[in-house]
Amino acid sequence: MNSRTAVPLFIFLLFSVFIFSETSADKLTLDRAVEAALDYDAELSRKRSMIEVTSAQALAYKDRDDPQLRVQADDEGDIEVALRYFLIHPWMKDARREQGQAALRAEKKLFNRRKWEVKSTVYESFASLYFLEEDLNRQQELIELYKQHKDHIEEKKDEYLATKAQLLTIEAQLLEQKWEHSRDMKQLQRLKDELRKFTGLYQWKEGIIFPGWLTDFQPFEWQEESMIQELYEKHPQLDYLKWQEKELNFLRQEYEKESIPWPEYIQASASSDSSVFPDDSWAVQLGINIPLFSRRHAKHAVVSERIDSKQKSRQYYQRDLANELRSQLDEVTRWQDELKTFQSTWDGYYERIENYLKDPVTRDKLDVVEDIEMQKRLLQTERSALSLQRNIIEAVLTVRQTAASPILLP
Repeated sequence: MNSRTAVPLFIFLLFSVFIFSETSADKLTLDRAVEAALDYDAELSRKRSMIEVTSAQALAYKDRDDPQLRVQADDEGDIEVALRYFLIHPWMKDARREQGQAALRAEKKLFNRRKWEVKSTVYESFASLYFLEEDLNRQQELIELYKQHKDHIEEKKDEYLATKAQLLTIEAQLLEQKWEHSRDMKQLQRLKDELRKFTGLYQWKEGIIFPGWLTDFQPFEWQEESMIQELYEKHPQLDYLKWQEKELNFLRQEYEKESIPWPEYIQASASSDSSVFPDDSWAVQLGINIPLFSRRHAKHAVVSERIDSKQKSRQYYQRDLANELRSQLDEVTRWQDELKTFQSTWDGYYERIENYLKDPVTRDKLDVVEDIEMQKRLLQTERSALSLQRNIIEAVLTVRQTAASPILLP
């Protein structure tokens, strides 16, 4: 190879690698879509700000108030200067600090719940896009088969008595399939537009790399009771209610500690009295808070009622959540059983037709119409299986959204 041919070949190879890398980079993966959606979601941004505010409030909490400098003077020339130092109630300080931490934990649980909602939406979008694209591919193959059938009848119109009726029937089937394909193509575009709006990836064009749990469908298995137990322990909404309950418990502790008398401040002062000789004096003052009229019992009772209400809300929510999850798992089981029934009914027939069409000797003996009808039957069977798989995946995604946990799918 001379230098004249080597340079253009090098440029061609470099250009090819560049084009391939650009094409691969343009394709959207599930992880990339989830990451973009988490960054783009306005509700998550608001909740993230709330966490920062709550965290700042917890960190900014002072163990005690700043000291006070007090100056007093009168028209007789008497002057008093005092420094008042406020004392913190140690038990109330701990209760308030714990209350702030509980509020921060509660906000974080709400944030995690919203994160899971965003992830679930992206998973559902990918599943809808995958099954719709797969079905559209088979619809396009059916359209081609209907066209072949129509062309065949038109070519053989002199050999058939009922050619006109057959032609009208095939044309109707072709038009119906074209209409379904056109309708679903519009739906596919709507789904992609919705995904762009949800993730903020407006520069993304069309290509998608679907995850293995979609492209390589496998039946799902699970242990229901262990799943329910994990739900009780890790569900963000249940955790949120628990931390709200703890926050109120710490508030109740604060009210309980108010009943303990405790020094509120200590003050040192120095004064100058012009009518007394010598005219300088000093004093120390201690102020003790005596909780006689603080209505602590009323406040304590109100908080106790709120805690009881939170506990009941959490118990009811936990019960309803478990019942909902069991019902949704039953739905997954029903669809999987239906798929098994479908496969046991049609798999043998599907395999025989597929082998028949793959064998060139037997296929050559087929009438054109019989060949087309067999291909259509294969495609219709695949579409039915895809529809059942879609129902299973949708039911599984519903389970994951309810559990707010990466169960059943990665």
